[in-house]
Amino acid sequence: MSELSELEYYARQSHWATVDISNNVMELARSTDSGLKDVGNLLQEQTQDLMSCFEDLSWKMQLQSQSLQSIDGALRNPGQIKANELRRMAEELVDRRELAEAEPRFINSLEANPLDFRTYVGLAHIYISEQRFDDAKHYLGKSLSHASEIPQQTEEGIDNYKSVSFRLLAIVEARQGNYDAALILVDDALAWSPRYATVLYERAKYLAAVGNLGECVSTLLKAIKEKPYFWDFARKEKYFSKFRVEIDDFLNDVLADVSRETNELISKLNDEVTKVHQEAILARQTAVQAGREGFNGVPQCRETQAIIVRLQGVPAYSNLVECLEARDWVMQAITHLGGIRENIKKDRNMSEGVLREQNRQIGEMNRRRKSTLATVAFALTMGTFVVGVTFLPGMILGFVELHRIKKGVSPEGGKGFATAAAIVGLIFTVMFTIYIYVMLKLNLPK
Repeated sequence: MSELSELEYYARQSHWATVDISNNVMELARSTDSGLKDVGNLLQEQTQDLMSCFEDLSWKMQLQSQSLQSIDGALRNPGQIKANELRRMAEELVDRRELAEAEPRFINSLEANPLDFRTYVGLAHIYISEQRFDDAKHYLGKSLSHASEIPQQTEEGIDNYKSVSFRLLAIVEARQGNYDAALILVDDALAWSPRYATVLYERAKYLAAVGNLGECVSTLLKAIKEKPYFWDFARKEKYFSKFRVEIDDFLNDVLADVSRETNELISKLNDEVTKVHQEAILARQTAVQAGREGFNGVPQCRETQAIIVRLQGVPAYSNLVECLEARDWVMQAITHLGGIRENIKKDRNMSEGVLREQNRQIGEMNRRRKSTLATVAFALTMGTFVVGVTFLPGMILGFVELHRIKKGVSPEGGKGFATAAAIVGLIFTVMFTIYIYVMLKLNLPK
């Protein structure tokens, strides 16, 4: 699991746990009129606890980032190494909520190595959780000179760790009710890291606190675009209580837009998979004709169609995250379908190539057979021609002799042979002529 996905997973789990608790408390509150006020306070406390948990998880994930861990590789002298060990021990104690034990180790770590940005932020987290705001401001102010630029933007959208310090300073001011000061500080954080999603969400909160609904909504939209789980957070955010109706309408519109886009993509995917399924069947038939196994994309198309049917049967999405997950699946399926279509196209081209080669070979065999037949026919024709040429003089001589017998030049005894020669020659000459005509008509000799 990546750093970001782990962070999002715990954030979602915390959110839905809060929703379940809230629903149970609301059910109990219906029995008494006085319970409603307590419910509101409890929901605000839960949301605040959720954001505190989220802040801790966020920083824990950042500590695992390559840019911060690279600091360890730069440690050389024994004092720096010792300081690093103290810092790690302090962070482990913070994870166990033993803040009193963690604080002196952070301080001792700073005395040994005052250059490590992580130590200042670790101390600040302790002081913020204990509401020791002046101490938090002191160490956060010092951390700014040790915060570094990041070669590659983190998954949370951080470009420079100064934005982390400014964000925590803004939290301190907000918890003291100084929302105008908090807004200045989050703007400083965004100046260093414009796509820092958590800061965008917190800026939306502080804008709501000062009554600036328009800019609050636009900033909240940016935060949700960067990290969709903030849509869930916003449903229960105490800072938005003043504009709860407007914020809920905005969140519903965002969900409706994404749902509509998702359903359009599902329809598009359904149309595409139907076409690809037909192409897969044709390709399969072509492969069978070509006598080869080939690529069988039919089962994959059927699996995709079955999932589409299930997606189309799902009622309206209840939250943005699951809607986006469905949309992402559909987009991945469209990409995957493109790969299937490409494989089907290649396979069908291969099968058609095999069929073309088979047809070429059959055509070559037919041409050879035709040439053999033509040769035989030509030989027969030549034989017939020779025979025909032989009968032609016989026919002519037969008619000449009959003429001579008639004039009395030749004896009457040869009249029978002359008549036979003329008649037989005439018959064979006619047959020869007909045969030659038929051969020329059929155009067998080439």
